[in-house]
Amino acid sequence: MSLKLKMALLFSGVIFLTVGGFSAILMWREKKILLDDIVRRQRAEVENLAEVCRGSLMANEDLFLTNYMRRMKTSPAIVEALCLDTNARVAGHTDVALSRTGMDTPRAREALNATNASLAPFQEGARNLIQGTAPVRVGDKRIGAVIVVFDPAVWDKILRADLAAARRRVLKLSVPILLAGFVLTFWATAILIRPLQNLASGAQRIGEGKLDHRISVGTEDEIGLLGREFNRMAEKLGELDRMKKDFVNSITHDLKSPLAAVKAAADVLQRELEKSGRPPVAVESLGLIRQSADRLFNLVTSILDVAHIESGVKLRLTDVALEDVAQRVVASYRSIAEQKGLSIEFLMETDLSRVQADEGRMERVFANLVGNAVKFTDRGSVVVSAREKNGVQTFRVKDTGPGIPLAFQDKLFTKFSRNEGVSGKEGAGLGLAIAKGIVEAHGGNMSVESEPGNGAVFSFNLPLPGKGAA
Repeated sequence: MSLKLKMALLFSGVIFLTVGGFSAILMWREKKILLDDIVRRQRAEVENLAEVCRGSLMANEDLFLTNYMRRMKTSPAIVEALCLDTNARVAGHTDVALSRTGMDTPRAREALNATNASLAPFQEGARNLIQGTAPVRVGDKRIGAVIVVFDPAVWDKILRADLAAARRRVLKLSVPILLAGFVLTFWATAILIRPLQNLASGAQRIGEGKLDHRISVGTEDEIGLLGREFNRMAEKLGELDRMKKDFVNSITHDLKSPLAAVKAAADVLQRELEKSGRPPVAVESLGLIRQSADRLFNLVTSILDVAHIESGVKLRLTDVALEDVAQRVVASYRSIAEQKGLSIEFLMETDLSRVQADEGRMERVFANLVGNAVKFTDRGSVVVSAREKNGVQTFRVKDTGPGIPLAFQDKLFTKFSRNEGVSGKEGAGLGLAIAKGIVEAHGGNMSVESEPGNGAVFSFNLPLPGKGAA
């Protein structure tokens, strides 16, 4: 998981928790308000009935009270409501049959003795109810009392409906805020991460050996400081690398001259000994000197080639038919392959266009790839194939050798890399690095496909200028 995604998820989580917490607080506050409103409405029912009851008792007129009781009876939240005078006589009741009757009960006496309006839960049989009572006064004189019994289940249903409506309102408010927050989070994260991405990609390029690359981080914070330190490190490494290359070039040039002299002297001595009929041991020893000198000379040449590639290959471009170059290299390795019992061939899958390339260097590429295939293959075949498609020429060198472990393939094209799993094969580990550098200097790329025990396929592509994809 990338740092950008981690930060975006972190900030999104914070926004989600913040909005969720704020929504929870709103819902808690809304529930408290609704509960208070239910109590207020219950008290209002009791107080309004007390006002109507007072008017009826003072005027000794129960018509208005009777009509009011009928209205209260239609409310599903009210189980019972009644108006009492000081003699515990029912002046009005939601059950009309109970009007004008006496009600000398504990509840009636409690209501008549109450000094203030109140709401209290009580149980009647299996039902949980709420009873509201209030005294009826004229000035300081008590002239009666009212009782209203509420069904809390109905009020709970009202509460749930109001809370559901409140949740919908909060959801309508929260969802756009969350979406906007997520969008802003990803946008802000992208802005915050961009300097780190520049730093990471720049450090990766420097790590790949591109020491002339400089990281551009337009900030003055710790990230900017780190970028400047990377640039300073790359500059120092570049100076050291240039010093190393100068040293290698100087040493290898100095080595080539005495090696060439050793080779020439060995050739002269070998010819003279063969003419004079000297013992075969002396001739053989000079042959070994000659072979060792050749090997050392080739190594020095390879080191020089690597140094030239790293400092920038200067190509001598001419009009070249690369299939002719490939056939020439295959023909030069045919005798070596046949001595090992290998078959070697060149296949033209399609006709190839002539290209602008450095013929000598491209021959070196084919020689390195075909030479490695022949050297590391003990039985089977080596096949070189070529084709052209969509403005790209592709060459493949396939062998039936031991294959290359996946763990080694990543460093296969680096300098001095050798597969330690293959014993008895000499080499400095420079050939593939040189071949890859030459191909890339021509604008192409090189790759390998291999599995242990199933051989290997080395391929490289060369784009043809002026020929787009078909």
